[in-house]
Amino acid sequence: MATAGGLVKTKRKRSLFKESELSNAYFDKGSGKYIQLQGTSQVAVEYDPKKHSSIPDGFGVINVDLDPEDSAPVSVTVRDWKILIPRNSNRVVPLSHIRVLDDAVTTKYNQPVFGQQLVAIPSKRFNFRVIKWPKAGGKIIQTDLDDAVERHESILVDED
Repeated sequence: MATAGGLVKTKRKRSLFKESELSNAYFDKGSGKYIQLQGTSQVAVEYDPKKHSSIPDGFGVINVDLDPEDSAPVSVTVRDWKILIPRNSNRVVPLSHIRVLDDAVTTKYNQPVFGQQLVAIPSKRFNFRVIKWPKAGGKIIQTDLDDAVERHESILVDED
């Protein structure tokens, strides 16, 4: 029986189960599966030349190579901005995060002759290619961009 001329709201039936969401996930080409990330981690946007005709100032496109020992996305943090960069795909990343990747170094030690001191051999932690460098403008100054390009293209040489 309707009361008040049918103006009383009827209760909607709620679904017992929540619909799954892939709001914080990315497609892993190697395994062919979607990887769901926990928490509030931000995934770098995948670059598609057809969709992204222009990239915002200060952002570039990089591709982090696969590592046989570690296939997880690379976590890069600048101040409190954490970005996860999946490997083996072109991703849009800010210049500040590209510089942090360039500065990440791992050191291996070698002992050329038994009994001598160990020799440190530094190398870049993450091998990555810069597909498209950011444009200078806004907060990015041309000298900062030139410095980042020079640092990325430098080769570590033993100067002993």
